[in-house]
Amino acid sequence: MLDALLPPNTYFRFNPYMSEEIPLDESRQDRLDVLQAEGQQYLERNENKLKKVARVLTQEKGIVQKLAEWAQLKADMYDGLPFRSKL
Repeated sequence: MLDALLPPNTYFRFNPYMSEEIPLDESRQDRLDVLQAEGQQYLERNENKLKKVARVLTQEKGIVQKLAEWAQLKADMYDGLPFRSKL
């Protein structure tokens, strides 16, 4: 639902199906094997989605994004400091 409200390629949701509830602190090998198998199946079924998000995350930043990040950095650096213009 959130991906419908945001610009393209800004939100990716990964929500693998689990056939049974397995606690995060599970240590039995048979349960871990189930998790690993389900994880592998999820990766195989969503290979194109994973490749797309990798492509988006590794693309070069454009000039507008670089300038926006620079301006935000400067704003964060000087936040709370008195500023007087000499103009």
